[in-house]
Amino acid sequence: MTQGTLRVNLTLGDMAPEEAFTIDVPRVETNVSVVDLIDQLFPPSVADIDAVRLRLDTRTYPDLPEIYDMLSGMFDHWRAGTSRMTFRTPAGADVDPALLVSCLVAPESCQEASSSVDRSLQLVLENRFDALAAYELDGGDREGFAGWMRACALIYFLDKHRFVLPTTPSDDLYAELLRVANPLVDRGLIAPSPGGNMLEISEDGRSFIGELMDEAEAYIDAFDAFSDVSPSRGQRPVEFAAGSGFDLRVQVFDAQSIDAYRAVFLLRLYDGSLDGFRSEWRKCIPDDDFLNWIIEPAVDHDWIDDDELTDIVEAEAELRNARDAVS
Repeated sequence: MTQGTLRVNLTLGDMAPEEAFTIDVPRVETNVSVVDLIDQLFPPSVADIDAVRLRLDTRTYPDLPEIYDMLSGMFDHWRAGTSRMTFRTPAGADVDPALLVSCLVAPESCQEASSSVDRSLQLVLENRFDALAAYELDGGDREGFAGWMRACALIYFLDKHRFVLPTTPSDDLYAELLRVANPLVDRGLIAPSPGGNMLEISEDGRSFIGELMDEAEAYIDAFDAFSDVSPSRGQRPVEFAAGSGFDLRVQVFDAQSIDAYRAVFLLRLYDGSLDGFRSEWRKCIPDDDFLNWIIEPAVDHDWIDDDELTDIVEAEAELRNARDAVS
């Protein structure tokens, strides 16, 4: 390698250092910002990405292409504003992405005699998807959708866990919840208790949540087969319920013009994902981070080529038709 090579090591969260994404960058200028270096290593252009992938040391690190593609997708979301990325040093200090790389590099002593790596940069990445921002970028009404999710989550907790709301707020959290609840009272989905001091779910509210569960069950019936798929490879056919396959439900939703954000929300409501928050439901419902967590799978999901997806959809249809013929 050429004299003056920078070794870049990127790890995600609590990932062990030996599992880091590693790439050696010859003749790199270190008087550029961290974000500029990221743009060089993970460019938005597909052609430029292919050029970087050719430089990966797959002989030493055979998993690098897979890790690179995952990181590249994360940085695409970060550039688009649909995720929030935090940069830290291995010691845990926050790093401003506008900081010059020269402020962060350290001398590197490579054991390989043929190596010209003389500097290293180690960064720890924390990535959180902002699914509500993605929904808005896709043309959705962010505030309207967030309000609908809050209302559904509130009715869910009142129904399943038999929670109630005081009609007079005792603190700011209850005041926020009442702002969510008041339109539901107007619609008859929540009603005053016999004593009049509490709000509880009504029969209409139970019917409403039942309709949501029916919609979720329809998604499960039609698309659950795509939750664990191994695409065809050579002579091997498409395999469903593969055990460790791709979860392609969101990609199929998109391909069939189904609102993936709504579908994911309802599926998470149906499978009890929200039950782990029953002790802190008051502060969760008004929190955008909670809503983002619920619908995160709508933006953080497996993806395959469109041609492969078409083959899988056709294979699932054939399998379904064969089952229907037998029954």
